[in-house]
Formats: sequence, C-alpha cells, structure tokens
Amino acid sequence: MSEITSVRANNNESMTLEEYTLLKYELHQKKIFLTRIPRIRVRDDGIKATIDNLPNDRIPLFLKDIQHMLVYFLFGPYLKPYNSSPRVGNVNLIVIEGLSVEDYINNEDKFPFLNQFSVKVEVISPFSYDGDIVTDLSAVSISDNDHASLLNKFGDASGILKNNAKIFRLFKPSFSVDLQKASNNNDSVSDKFPRTYLLLSLWQMVVENYPVPIKGELSNKYTKYRMTKDIYKEVSDNSPLFAMDCEMCSTTANENELTRITIVNEKAEVVYESLVKPYNRIVDYLTKFSGITEEMLKNVNKRLEDVQNDIIELLPSDAILVGHSLNTDLHSIKMMHPYVIDTSVIFNLSGERWRKPKLQTLAWEFLGLKIQTNDEGHDSAEDSISSLKLVQLKLSHNISFGDAVMVGRQHLTDKEINPINVNDEQKKPNTLATSLFNSLINDNKTTTGHNNLDWIFIIFSFLLKASSSELQKTFLDTKNSLPATMKIHIIRKSREAVNESKFTLAHINVNESDKLKVLLKIDLWCSKLWKQCKDNSACIVLFAGSPFNDSNGLCFVETKKPYIAPRKRKLD
Repeated sequence: MSEITSVRANNNESMTLEEYTLLKYELHQKKIFLTRIPRIRVRDDGIKATIDNLPNDRIPLFLKDIQHMLVYFLFGPYLKPYNSSPRVGNVNLIVIEGLSVEDYINNEDKFPFLNQFSVKVEVISPFSYDGDIVTDLSAVSISDNDHASLLNKFGDASGILKNNAKIFRLFKPSFSVDLQKASNNNDSVSDKFPRTYLLLSLWQMVVENYPVPIKGELSNKYTKYRMTKDIYKEVSDNSPLFAMDCEMCSTTANENELTRITIVNEKAEVVYESLVKPYNRIVDYLTKFSGITEEMLKNVNKRLEDVQNDIIELLPSDAILVGHSLNTDLHSIKMMHPYVIDTSVIFNLSGERWRKPKLQTLAWEFLGLKIQTNDEGHDSAEDSISSLKLVQLKLSHNISFGDAVMVGRQHLTDKEINPINVNDEQKKPNTLATSLFNSLINDNKTTTGHNNLDWIFIIFSFLLKASSSELQKTFLDTKNSLPATMKIHIIRKSREAVNESKFTLAHINVNESDKLKVLLKIDLWCSKLWKQCKDNSACIVLFAGSPFNDSNGLCFVETKKPYIAPRKRKLD
C-alpha cells in the first residue's frame, strides 16, 4: 500500500494515501458544514448596549432593533446592530414582561443557562415612552418599492391608509404627537427629495446625546428640561425649517450656560435673537468662541426661562430644527424637540460616521463661505444661517450629497449620485408599516404563539382583513392558546410547537407579587425550550421591563450550533 510522508498528531506514524484523501475530504466537508452554521456578531451599535459595559457607558437599543433582528432571521439580511448568517432554521422568542435588566444583574446566579448566551444587550423598555411591546415587535416599515407601488395605486399616504387595512401609520415615540397634520402652507419648498428623510430617528437622537423624554436612567438627566411644544403636529415634507445656534459661557455651576441665542427662518431671516444672563456667576465668558463680553451682559435681564417661553411661542408645532451638533444647543436652552436635522450627522468628510466635521470646514467646502474668522468670537446668526444653507444645498441635490459614508470621498460633491444599499433608518423616518405577522403569512412561513389573553386581542389588530385561510396559517392557535394564561402551560405548548413553525412566540407576564418565585423557574423554562430546538435555531429571550418602574429591559440572543464529534482514527 502506497504511503506519503506525514506526521500525525502525537505520534510519528505515516499516513496512507487513502487515509490522507479521506481526511482531506472530511476536512472539506467539515468546512462546508461550519460555513452553514448561523453565527451572531454584535456590531458597533450593539456593543455599546451590552451589559459588559458599565451602566453609565451603555447606550441601550430599542425594541425596534430587536424586531429588525427578527426580520433578519426570518426574511434575510437587515442593516442593524447585528451581523449573522440568514440560514437560521427556526426562530423562537420568549417575551417576559415584568422583568428588567436590574432583575438579571441582581440575581445573576439564578440564570446559569441564560448566562451562557453570547449576546446580552440592554433594551429601552417601551413602557418608558408610552409604547407597547406588540407594536414595537410587530410593526415592520414597508419597503421603498412597496411604498412607491402603493403611492401609484392610492395616490398618497391618506389613500393608502384608507384603502389598505394591512398598512398603518407609525409615529415617533416618546413625544406627544397629534394625529392631525399641521395647517401650514410652505410654498417655498422645492426640495429634490423629502426633507423628512434627513430627520434623526429617536435612536440616533439617543446616540448623539440629544435630550429625549424617555423614562428610566436617561430621564434623570432631563428632569429640568421643557418641551418646545406641549403637543406636536405630524411632521411633513412641507414642515418649515428653523436654524438655531447658541453661545455659552462657563459659570460656577461647572457647566457652560446660555448667553446668546439666534434663530433664523427658512429665508435666512433672523426671527429671534437674544442675549441671556445666567443665574450662576460667570467665571469665563469664552469670548474667543462666544463673542460675549462682560460689558454686553451688563444690563441684560432676560433669563433662561424667558427664552424657553419665547421659543414655545415662536415655533410651529411641526417645526424642523436645524443646526450643527444641535444637541449642544438644545442642552444649553434645556429644551427637547422631536424633529431635528443635524449637519454634523448628514454631512461627512472622512468616511467614518463617528468623525464629526466642523461647521467652519463644511461651510468652506460646500458653500465657499469663510465663517468663524472673527477674532472677537463666533457670530450665532452666521453659524445658524450656514447650517440652514448646508441643509438646503443637500435638499437641492440628493440624499447622498456630502456624505462620504454613503458615496466615498471622491464623490462628495457629485450632484447625481444614486445611493445604493442605504439603510432605510438613515434615509427616512418610519411612517408607514405593515405587520410582521402579515409578512409571515404572505411569505408562507408558519407561526405558532402561546400568549396571555390580553396579547391576543392586540395582535389580532395587526391581522386586519386577513382571510380565514390566512388566519389558519398564523401563530394564533385559538384552540390551545386562548385559555393559556398559566405560565407553565404557555412554555409547555411552546416546547411542543418549537420545531413545527418558522416562528414561535411565547409571552409571559410576571407580576411583582410572584417575581421572586418566577425568577427561580425562568432559567429552567428557557433551558427546556432550548433542548427542544433543532440545530441552527435562534433563541431570543426578552426581559421587556415593567410598567411599574423605570428600569430598562434585557435581551438574550443565541443560535443553537450542532454538536461536532471529534474525529476518531483507528490506529494500525
């Protein structure tokens, strides 16, 4: 028998040609096998939310991010804080309402099974912004192609909503938004694409350190902040732009406080300007940057609350605020506003999203304007007008103009770039949506769910006008699920159905009175469900937070990898 010279592990025996060929084939098959195993890798945004970070360093995700992961697992790639192979067999979701991230951290020893999950990320509880779990997990934004098709068929968004009951409207959470559109008539709008495409999403506002009225840990920083309006009208493509810039000085409060504010309208006309005197003693006027001197504030009587009242009176209920790093200006006036366009976000010169360009650089690069050159300090009117003109310039071209992240540095000033692979979340706000469950029905993916009674009626609202044949395909197994209010029954039923459907959903409601008792059982329930899952299945356990406190939630994610037995070789 022919031989080749080779060294085996742990011995010096030679390997026959037949053995070598077999080993090579087995290794090739193993490589193919391994490439088909779904894996999860947390991306940059998700890394910031992992509980490995200190509490003050975490930037929690939203339930919408978890939903995007579900969509990715069920339908294919989706650009969100997770990377994974879409070759997931079954998707199994356990939602435990009433448990929070603190419940896990304070009782970590009670979760030996969940401790092994590779992904553990903090999630903002929908209870903190008057949302609900079902909506955030179910409402899937319709694609651009579907949106265009529906517009051609029904004319406008109102026509779509009136004639297609499977489509419904989403609103920005956290802020109080009236369902009626504002009655403005902004005839000057000549944008090449909707200005609403440039609005920061709620998640982006959190990441960019904007003040937002979310309960929980984030709300502790904004207890003294005011809204620019009590109730906002729905933002539209005709909503007016107002650019704002503020100047600050350093005070004995160990923070920078407002000393000047300028607001300009869409015609670059100054509609509001005022010097402001801080309550705390000024220790540094920061004249080199602010342009403010002691003499300028000598006879000023206007205080911060006066400015706030003026802004509340000035801004329309659907106003879009524009500025460069506008979060700093909103912090200086201690106010919150839902509709913002930030030139430091929508323009990028480096190709790296975290690198923020200076307004002075953008003004020169794109407008040919030299600003902030006065040795006596910045001019807030000049800065606000420059921000406004930058936004108007972008609106006159396309969504990718001036953004090296989208088009690369060589195409920064190209006017006709047609953006491809642009994340929907970055392009436009989520306004029209359909249901995840309807999408599963349309894709012929079977689903099963075992839930508390109150959830069933909510979920049925996401299955409007579904035919009886469609309802038979849905996750609502009415014979078994309607009376399934006992937690153990819900888990048992889910275990029975875990491999029969593409998507399995179990919902458990934990009351404060029985939390300690349930804590001892949840890890066992999850491990039993895991054992029933087939290889390559995804398991998501969501602690959704509680309506009784301000704690955030926690999401555990893992995929079940097949066991690979070590190769055994029979020695000669």
